[in-house]
Amino acid sequence: MSLRRSLRLGSIAVRHLLGHWLGRSPEGPQRLRLALEEAGGTFIKLGQILALQTDSLPAAYCNALYGLMDQVTPVAWPDVETVLRQELGTSGLAAFDRIDRVPIAAASIGQVHRARRGENELAIKVQRPRIDETFGADLRWLLTAAGRLRRWAPRRYHWLGDMLEEFVEWTQDELDYRIEARSMHELARRTADRATTRVPRVDWDLTTPRVLTAEFLDGVPLVDHLRDLERSTTEPDSAVSRRLAQLGFDPTRFATAIVENFLTDVFRQGIYHADLHPANLLILRDNVVGYVDFGITGVLSRPSRRGLVQMTWAYTRGDLRSMVDHFLSLADHAPATKAALFRSAIESHRDDWFDLTPQGVRLRQSFTQVALEMTRQSHRTGIWPHQEILKYLRSVIAVDGLIGRFVPGFDLGGLIGTHCRRVVSRSQIEEAVAFDRLLDQALAFTRLLADGPRRLELALQRPPAPAPGPRSAAARARLGAGTRTGLAGLLFASLAYLLPSASLGPNPTTALSLLAVAALVLSLRSLGRSSLERSPGRTEDLR
Repeated sequence: MSLRRSLRLGSIAVRHLLGHWLGRSPEGPQRLRLALEEAGGTFIKLGQILALQTDSLPAAYCNALYGLMDQVTPVAWPDVETVLRQELGTSGLAAFDRIDRVPIAAASIGQVHRARRGENELAIKVQRPRIDETFGADLRWLLTAAGRLRRWAPRRYHWLGDMLEEFVEWTQDELDYRIEARSMHELARRTADRATTRVPRVDWDLTTPRVLTAEFLDGVPLVDHLRDLERSTTEPDSAVSRRLAQLGFDPTRFATAIVENFLTDVFRQGIYHADLHPANLLILRDNVVGYVDFGITGVLSRPSRRGLVQMTWAYTRGDLRSMVDHFLSLADHAPATKAALFRSAIESHRDDWFDLTPQGVRLRQSFTQVALEMTRQSHRTGIWPHQEILKYLRSVIAVDGLIGRFVPGFDLGGLIGTHCRRVVSRSQIEEAVAFDRLLDQALAFTRLLADGPRRLELALQRPPAPAPGPRSAAARARLGAGTRTGLAGLLFASLAYLLPSASLGPNPTTALSLLAVAALVLSLRSLGRSSLERSPGRTEDLR
């Protein structure tokens, strides 16, 4: 960091700290936002990340910093054109038939301009000039600060060092738009057949480290709807409300789509949009959710997904013991950690969080309150959840707070519980009919053909049949037919499992049904063979 930059940051910090200590206006939350805005660049981005730290910062600070999401002064067009020419060249710039000079959105790292190429409407995200130099120096300074926090500050403040390191990692990725483009492309591929999700297609020919070109989604940003709600008493028939009426907007259906999309991406896909603030969500026709800005994307391993779905489902059932068990399995804690104290503190909230009714458990507290208390108690007792788990919890908290702003009273807990139960049930079925298990079971059924009658007799407590002599040609033929039946059942069951439907993925139910039919055929053949071999007349015929 240059001396000039250091002096500027120091003067901003000293001025606002003195103003805060002397009790001058504005108050702490707004003053922090003003200080970050003055510092610019990296610190505006840091403010955006801090706004999502509802598990660690007071709500007043998070709300004040929320305005940094989309209210940043844009860069002048000549500077934008210079970056486009440097990144795409003259020929690349000429590929566009039109580029609007006024941006449709501006953020800390870049801004978005609408454009046209042939028949395609596009959105061009252009990085601010020299932002990599400013961010590079600031990020090195933040990494140093994170290390010193861990070394000198009390342990209860170590979360701030973790957050700073996480912020540095995210921001370094965001400085290369190709990383964001890959996340966008992967999510678009995985959600292509989902009716409630729309992810823009990337134009790879016009995408570089500092320019990202993608499909333009024509919708209403959710943040515009939220602002419209705030001024609805003074402007009941606004342009935003008329546009939403044309799109067929239904707040409850749209909120349901946001939650279902998020949970499906987390628990089934293992990759999800982790920056779900209202400026990144678009209301499209028929309540389809459009997603933009994939700079922060969550990726979960299979074990983490299993633990998270079980933990989340336990919360919706009021099973605090199971919820704590799964939370601890997703955290790092030394033997000296007060895990028992953590468990006791969480389970002491049972009556505050849940009501027992004849219909079952009713949730009295939102997931946000439960997650906040879990993270607070984990900080207090020295239990440190994995960073990917914290990212998930913050995303759920963001979704909870967001939906509450435009659909008050929405039953988020009920919807999450239903979805988790569906995921757990499906996972259990898939594990039961996984291909290797199908193979083992089919081979076991085939081996049963050779000694099936003897096993059935033992099960029915019948006298054992006479010791078999050398198999006749007919017996060998029957055995061969039974073996072929078993192998055919295995083949069809495997094909039913491996050839998925478009919307449901692998079809374990059909596979299990076919395997059951094959098992029934084999069992009936074994029973028939057993009765024939016990009949004297038929035994003579078989000779």
